[in-house]
Amino acid sequence: PPYPAAPPPQVAQGFGPPVPYAPPEVELADGESRVVVNATGIVLEVAGAAADFEWAEIAHARRTRRGHHLTVTVRLWDGGVYDCELNARRTARLGEWLARLDFVLGRYATR
Repeated sequence: PPYPAAPPPQVAQGFGPPVPYAPPEVELADGESRVVVNATGIVLEVAGAAADFEWAEIAHARRTRRGHHLTVTVRLWDGGVYDCELNARRTARLGEWLARLDFVLGRYATR
């Protein structure tokens, strides 16, 4: 008599090709201003006007806090300096922003 077809082999969970993931990035916004930091560079936007900087032209990027405000400063190799200030309104939100921003800046700004 014919034998039943063999069941397909079972693959243990956790094995197989790696799951693709997106590179780290952060977007912070307060309604008036926005900062985006990703693998390409940094975008600073204030009142709808945006400045886009690639990592190759950025000499230094830093962040400072004052009260509930976060300021991201981009200094270019050509001497240009650009700032963007965000109002977190709450201490907890500012803390979250700083943690996310520090992680992504640490990943890209030290290249």
